[in-house]
Amino acid sequence: MSATTFKAQGVSLAKKADVLTNPDLWEQNANLSNRLFEVARELDALKRQVAEAEKGEIELIRMVFAMADQRELAALVATARQVVIDDLKCELAQMTAYRNHYKAQAEEWRRKYEALRVS
Repeated sequence: MSATTFKAQGVSLAKKADVLTNPDLWEQNANLSNRLFEVARELDALKRQVAEAEKGEIELIRMVFAMADQRELAALVATARQVVIDDLKCELAQMTAYRNHYKAQAEEWRRKYEALRVS
């Protein structure tokens, strides 16, 4: 083995050891994992809100039909309900995008860690 090859391997091992022992990278990975968990929890909360909004819509429709001017009030409720549901779906889409982003970052870090660990 030549001195250059030995030196190059030493530098490569030093870089790998630095990455594996770098507390900043471990902390960043932990932060990404924590954020991914938070996003998943927020996504679940938004899904519950959508379900609650849909349940609330049924109750509102029952109340509206009990009133004299059923058609006009039903249209108002349906419009209001749709606005709420559209807003919640938009938030749900944003949270899903956040979750996918952080999940991809976590997966990238996991692959890098595995590649470094294996080599």
